[in-house]
Amino acid sequence: MTTSRHIVALLQSHLAGDEERFLTIATQLEAHALTRWLQELPLRKKPWIVILFLSDRWNRSGPDEYDRQIGEFRTLAATISSLTPEDARRMIFFAATDLLAQELRDLLGTNVDVAPNPLPYGDPQSYSSSTRASHLRGRRGRHRC
Repeated sequence: MTTSRHIVALLQSHLAGDEERFLTIATQLEAHALTRWLQELPLRKKPWIVILFLSDRWNRSGPDEYDRQIGEFRTLAATISSLTPEDARRMIFFAATDLLAQELRDLLGTNVDVAPNPLPYGDPQSYSSSTRASHLRGRRGRHRC
């Protein structure tokens, strides 16, 4: 995975490793790079890493692309399985939906939870502008994690 090696090199050169990281949109490449990076850090500098997968893009572009990406997932799964128990505890995987979380659990061989999501999913046409406006007015000033 040349791309993940490149990402690891960027992480090593730009980040101290003593802070938490949050990656909002991840593919198997970023997840692999972060997993490798975590393995390489000294214990006192290991952050907690939260990885969120938003889609199952590997299922959308035909059999050749599916096979290529599944190969990347196998590499990621092998790297995850090589983590020490302490490092594995610091890697937290989330998915946007129940079905995606289950597919990722099967692909990665590790726990993948469903991310808490306050956004309404569904047909955007079903939400009128007045509904959206009232929803926004009710949320202003409140910040939830």
